[in-house]
Amino acid sequence: DPRLEHSYRLLGWRILAATGGTGLTGRIADLAREADSLEEYEAARERELGPVLDGLERGENRDP
Repeated sequence: DPRLEHSYRLLGWRILAATGGTGLTGRIADLAREADSLEEYEAARERELGPVLDGLERGENRDP
């Protein structure tokens, strides 16, 4: 259901904006706080962290 998916993405964005942290988690939280909308956050995350996140999602980088 597209509405449910959007709700989960929106909730995740707002939770990230309320958290802190260091390293990658902290950077993602900063992007969430700086964004005025879910779409703006997702675009900023993809622009700044896309290559890093893509690398982390590759099969060879996962635990067996």
